[in-house]
Amino acid sequence: GEDGEEKQDNMLWLTTDGRKASLDFRLINPETKDNPKSKINQAIRRIRKLWSRIPNSVQLVFCDISTPGTEGFTVFDYMKSELIRLGVPEEEVQFIHVWEDEREEFREQVKEAEIRIAFLSTTKGGTGLDMPDRVIAIWEIDVPWNPIQLEQREGRGIRHGNQFDRILLYRCITAGVNG
Repeated sequence: GEDGEEKQDNMLWLTTDGRKASLDFRLINPETKDNPKSKINQAIRRIRKLWSRIPNSVQLVFCDISTPGTEGFTVFDYMKSELIRLGVPEEEVQFIHVWEDEREEFREQVKEAEIRIAFLSTTKGGTGLDMPDRVIAIWEIDVPWNPIQLEQREGRGIRHGNQFDRILLYRCITAGVNG
């Protein structure tokens, strides 16, 4: 009946908001102050550090929540602006979503490490995007619902043809929320 549907709707709302809050609380309340210790900010600092230490390498950053085109605060836009603020050239930080009509050009620029930090979602970059040549790290900012999607994401770098014998896999989690 209606009570069952209402409970199901409440669970979906709670689950969705819980996923958003664990990613960045500004997705729930844009007035929330930035937390320098958040997983997003820690990832930004580590991505920047790896970018500076290993030239001609590529980092793939996966996130399915808060992708470009979403109204208000978005994780993609925030991370890109912070990386640029920290000295990464804007042309080296790109969203696959912006390249929708030029997907092959995006792939080529990633393959040649002209784009060194590529932001992807599982649907836009988890399958059918062959670019293994210079992947040094894969960042999973959020965890997808289906475990097979983790394999799809990781398959963008863990494959024959990658110049690096080993790559770094980062699964970013939220252990606790303070303030």
